[in-house]
Amino acid sequence: MRPLTPRRLRRNARKILRDVRHRGLGQPWMEVEPRDCFLASFPRSGNTWLRHILYFYLTGAEAVDMSALDAFCPIIDGIDLQRHLAAHAGAPHRFIKTHELGAPYLLTGKVVLLVRDGRDATWSWHRYRMAFNNETPDFDRFLKACLADRYRYRSWHSNVGSWMPLTDSDRVLMLRFEEMRADTEGVFARVLAHLGIPADPDRIAQAVALATPGKVAETFRSEVRARRATGDGAGQGGTVERWRSQYTPAQLELFEAKAGDLLTQLGYPLATREVPGTAAPAPLTG
Repeated sequence: MRPLTPRRLRRNARKILRDVRHRGLGQPWMEVEPRDCFLASFPRSGNTWLRHILYFYLTGAEAVDMSALDAFCPIIDGIDLQRHLAAHAGAPHRFIKTHELGAPYLLTGKVVLLVRDGRDATWSWHRYRMAFNNETPDFDRFLKACLADRYRYRSWHSNVGSWMPLTDSDRVLMLRFEEMRADTEGVFARVLAHLGIPADPDRIAQAVALATPGKVAETFRSEVRARRATGDGAGQGGTVERWRSQYTPAQLELFEAKAGDLLTQLGYPLATREVPGTAAPAPLTG
C-alpha cells in the first residue's frame, strides 16, 4: 500500500467530511442540471463496462485508462468530482457514475439504472475487494456483513431497492446486466436514445467491440498501478448465474431471505423455490 503522505492525509480528511455532509446529513452530492446523465448501479453490475462503451462511442478513441475514464465520467462520491465536472463546462452532456442510493433530486437529469442479479453482483464485489484491497475475509463473513448494510454502498437489496420507487419516472431507464450481455449493441442503442444522443449503428458496433472484458480488466489494473496498490483490481466480473456454483445452500437461503422479493420483482429465479436438479435461467426481458 502507498505510504500516508501529508497530501494523502488531507485527501482522506476531505473524504471523511464529504461522507459526513452527504451520507450523514443527507446533502445532495452535486447540483444536478438537465444535461446530467447518471449511470447508476450497485457495485460490480456492469457500470464500468457501460462507461467504456460510452467513452469509445463518444470520443472515437480506441484505448483508455482509469484516469481518462474517471475524467470522462467521474463517480459522484469521488473527491475530485467538481474538478472533473468543471472540465465539461460547455459540453451538451455530463456523465456521472454512481453507486449511491436513489434520490429524487437526481431526476433533474437522466438516469440509466443498471441492475444485475444480486447474488452475482455481491459475490463479484467480494472478489473485487479481495483483489483490489488485498483483503482476505471469507465470503461467508463478507456476505453477512454486506446483507447487514455494513459496507459503503450497503447491501444489494437496500441499494437497488432504493431506486425502485424512482423507476416509474421517464427520467429513469432501468436495464438488466443480463440483457446487456445478451444484446450489447441493442441495449446500448436504448441508452443513447434515453440520453438524447444520436445513434450510429457502425459506431455502436465499433465501441462494443473495443469494450472487451479484457479491456475493462486492464483499465482496473491501470488504477491499481496508479495507486501503487496491491492485488489485481480486475475481480472476476461479467458472469451470469455464477452464484449457482459459488454459494452454499445456507448462503443462498440467507441472501434470498433478505432479497428474495426484490429478486423476484426483477425476474430472477430463486434457488430456494426451484425444483432440485433444475437450473431455470432468468428471463432476459426485465
